[in-house]
Amino acid sequence: MSGATINVAVVAKRLEGDVAFLDFSAMSGALPEFEAGAHIDVHLPGGLIRQYSLWNGPEDDKNNYRIAVRLDRQGRGGSAAVHKLEAGATLMISAPRNNFALLPAGFTVLIGGGIGITPLLSMAADLFRRGRNFRLHYIDRGARAAFVTMLEQAPFAESVRFHDTTGGRPSPVALLGDAGAEARIYLCGPAGFLADFRAAAKVLSVAPRGIHEESFVPASIAGDGAFTVVTARDGRRHHVAEGRSIVDVLRDAGYEISTSCEQGICGACATQVLAGIPLHQDVVLTDEEHDSNIVMTPCCSRSKTPELCLDL
Repeated sequence: MSGATINVAVVAKRLEGDVAFLDFSAMSGALPEFEAGAHIDVHLPGGLIRQYSLWNGPEDDKNNYRIAVRLDRQGRGGSAAVHKLEAGATLMISAPRNNFALLPAGFTVLIGGGIGITPLLSMAADLFRRGRNFRLHYIDRGARAAFVTMLEQAPFAESVRFHDTTGGRPSPVALLGDAGAEARIYLCGPAGFLADFRAAAKVLSVAPRGIHEESFVPASIAGDGAFTVVTARDGRRHHVAEGRSIVDVLRDAGYEISTSCEQGICGACATQVLAGIPLHQDVVLTDEEHDSNIVMTPCCSRSKTPELCLDL
């Protein structure tokens, strides 16, 4: 992990079902400004580093960063560690980064599945403040839907639609059907949720200007065999065995690689590819970036070709 960190304190915590809401405030000075859709790295006890979206609007409360984390008992420990934090605890976070920024649109459709609603809340607050036309769809099971009351009381409540999945999930085609050619669509949720909406977008009679998505599910690492990485700046060759990441191999060889999540979520390690074809396994680069094969995330992605040359 590289990059400056900020010392913060947990100034407020509350539980809503299985979701913990925490507010962070800087121990000294002011928190850096952020844009809607941004996330931070949270350095948790035990050495864990996890990424969480900021759900408050950029102009709502500049003294606090607010995150909301659903407890995942089958997860890798990050959500459990967050839930154990109490008001008064101190920890380190990164400055906000944004791989999910709002772009100009005549109409913006925000669709969040479960805890994937968090970055979209920040977007909705920002769009409302700027007088933009948008709709926010919140999809969750009624008993687990921790954001319903908050959204009912939000100043943009008239632009919100809640879909209780107790009786079944809403049709992706129905939710996207009236988007129109001037719309941009922002999706956040589990991988299957994103795939359903991507498929629905392909059959729309009028294609929107863009589909933008963010997943909170780490990329899986395929066991695809060994390959060689060439570091272009010194011409050295590095054997990457099956089961080892490019980042691990290069660090062992003495290279400094900027990383954060090491799961293909944050994009901190994105590196230019000079030759060879990457096997992309991240969830942060765009489809266009994947198709171009000129950038990759060496923390989790591998190689389709026997050799890969990186701008390192």
